[in-house]
Amino acid sequence: MKRSNMMKKLGIVAMLLSLTWSCNRAEYECSDCVVQYVASDPKQLTPFNATDETANIIFQHIFQTLFSFDYQTNKIVSVLAKAKPSIKKIENKKIEATFEIRESAVWDDGSPITGDDIAFSLKVVKCPFTDNQHLKTDFDIIEKIVVSKENRKRFSLIYSNSTMLLESVLTNLWILPKQVYDKQGILDDYDVYELTYKSEDELQDANLKAFGELYNSPKYQKETINGSGAYRLVSWSNNERIILELKERWWGFDYQNENQWFEANPKELVFEIYDNPYSGYKALKNKKVQVMNDMPVATFAKDWYPKDSEYQADYHIFTAPTFSYDYIGINMRSPKLSDTLVRQALAHLMDIDKLIAEACYGFADKVTSFTHPSLTDFTNPDILPYEFNLIFADSLLAKAGWLDLDSNGVREKIMVQDSLEEVVELSLTINYNTGNDRRKIACQLLQQAAKKVGVKIVIKPLELVNLLDNLRQHTFELYIAGWVASPKLSDPKNVWHSESTNGGSNYVYFGNEQSDKIVEKINREMNPAKRADLYKQLQMLIHKEIPYIFLISQHQRIAVSKHFKNVYGSGMNPGYWAAGFVN
Repeated sequence: MKRSNMMKKLGIVAMLLSLTWSCNRAEYECSDCVVQYVASDPKQLTPFNATDETANIIFQHIFQTLFSFDYQTNKIVSVLAKAKPSIKKIENKKIEATFEIRESAVWDDGSPITGDDIAFSLKVVKCPFTDNQHLKTDFDIIEKIVVSKENRKRFSLIYSNSTMLLESVLTNLWILPKQVYDKQGILDDYDVYELTYKSEDELQDANLKAFGELYNSPKYQKETINGSGAYRLVSWSNNERIILELKERWWGFDYQNENQWFEANPKELVFEIYDNPYSGYKALKNKKVQVMNDMPVATFAKDWYPKDSEYQADYHIFTAPTFSYDYIGINMRSPKLSDTLVRQALAHLMDIDKLIAEACYGFADKVTSFTHPSLTDFTNPDILPYEFNLIFADSLLAKAGWLDLDSNGVREKIMVQDSLEEVVELSLTINYNTGNDRRKIACQLLQQAAKKVGVKIVIKPLELVNLLDNLRQHTFELYIAGWVASPKLSDPKNVWHSESTNGGSNYVYFGNEQSDKIVEKINREMNPAKRADLYKQLQMLIHKEIPYIFLISQHQRIAVSKHFKNVYGSGMNPGYWAAGFVN
């Protein structure tokens, strides 16, 4: 038997076994719960360290932040904080922001949540030995915390410079109970300032290492999970089910009409773990789960979404925008791609309308920028998607000097490499992550269109880990990937500043003196109108330089049993707020 055929058969057998296992699992019975599908077993439920999607869906019911984004309005709302901070400028262009925690906010043991817990949580993030490198730079702008001696619920954060990220950065700061996560008081001898500014060598400390090992350990990944949210973890069966239980005397019930983060109705939130959406879909049809997002797009489009669907009577069926987008990244330092005319031609070869129709069955929107579409004040209205146009793409390539010199159907150009002239063929390799059919279709559409104008596109799928390695090392020509956007304004430096080509996420080598200055100004500009103008300038520069071909933002596809009321869609993951459902 050929290896390829054997691997296909093994894959089919594995899927059948997965489906059988999924259907044979013991069904969970409860009288007041929401049973929802999730796509994978979380690796852990430790705030800051956990990065997978399922973990974030689950622990937002267990832990809280000072501020977060409301699922319906996309606006920042107060959660643990009483209100927005009072702000004043202090010496050296720094900012002091003073906050106060809600008076009734307490931990499960009845002790008050105070500024000391905020300080502890900041120290956890900044500790060099906790496994959250992806977050540490976000909190570099907070250099110090001062907790009021008269009122421990009042504290001030000192930001290292004027910044627009005063509140939005705190939406990622999950507040932890020090008495649970640091019973020994290991971090008591350290302060936020020294963890911010001391060098790595200075922080090679045995106690800090001990805390890091403890916090990263299985004890706080899966066993001891404790926060100030409405629910507590009561059961975790690996690769099968996670159960959260509503706290009887949760402090947040006092604010249940204020915003979505205080909606907590079902007695239990049950997360049924499936290893693929088809198993989850079968469980939905068999009434073993009541809620599913990320429904298989073809099935959703044909069987569920139509108004005459048989499922409409029993389910709330809706879509919601996602805060993520796909794009084609272009290595601007590749000799074949360094000319803006070539990049512009590629943009005109991407039939995005066809991509939306074929890969998404219409459940997607075109995107033209890295900013979230809800941030209309910060989106440049003058930027339109590049039109699919073979004739214009052909003319751009000719203008750039790429001609079919030997009449073999592929364009060539005489280029100087290592001081020698040689004929170079316009053949480009595009990568995408294996298993992503939507991105595979995008590659195929580009390949088909490019062939018609004499550009050879070679499609090479890679395992995600290998693709990411190539991006970090800049060893690619073209790739398709995605970013998760957010309704919050974020610092564009990590992706769009030239300094971020090494160690950051500027994989495409975008950036020059003009764009770098705009990026640097954006983070310092406190005036919303001026900041919006800077965003629009940066978007236009990116549009003209074409380091990315922006593609689509797919819609979330959701079904919720009509057993529940107070069901609404959201662009925030997972597309609904299960704790707000009412029986």
